[in-house]
Amino acid sequence: MLIDKNLKLAELIDLHARRFTYEHDTNQLLKSLSDFSKADDEPDPICNLGKFWDMIKLDLLDELEKFKTE
Repeated sequence: MLIDKNLKLAELIDLHARRFTYEHDTNQLLKSLSDFSKADDEPDPICNLGKFWDMIKLDLLDELEKFKTE
């Protein structure tokens, strides 16, 4: 489960689809969520929960795997 408002990844993707009706592409969105190449070149984000960037990436990848098997 993702932290923000306890939304699941499927719910976030649904919100994106409703907000960006014509531009939404689930496959592209999932690919973008797992590509950290640009983010890794930036300074690490500051997490309010005290998590390090590497742990945040692993959590996101875990959520993506759960979503793909649902």
